[in-house]
Amino acid sequence: MTDDGAMQTEPRPWDSPKAMAADLGVPYPTVSSWGPRGIPAVRWREIADAAARRGVTLSLDQIATMKLSDLAGPGPAKKDQAA
Repeated sequence: MTDDGAMQTEPRPWDSPKAMAADLGVPYPTVSSWGPRGIPAVRWREIADAAARRGVTLSLDQIATMKLSDLAGPGPAKKDQAA
């Protein structure tokens, strides 16, 4: 939080859940499932270490309060169904 009470946003270490999955060495569906379910605590240290390799420092406390979208961008855009 900044001095004026606004939330400070951290840079996202990954531009997509797919990139995050690759860095963690897990299948994409594993990471994408964290969107609705939340990030499992057993992965927090692994995520902190992978983010650090990308130059972003995240504490375990920070990760505990984050959603997948806070760490990795939205991923590929959905194609328009109307053609």
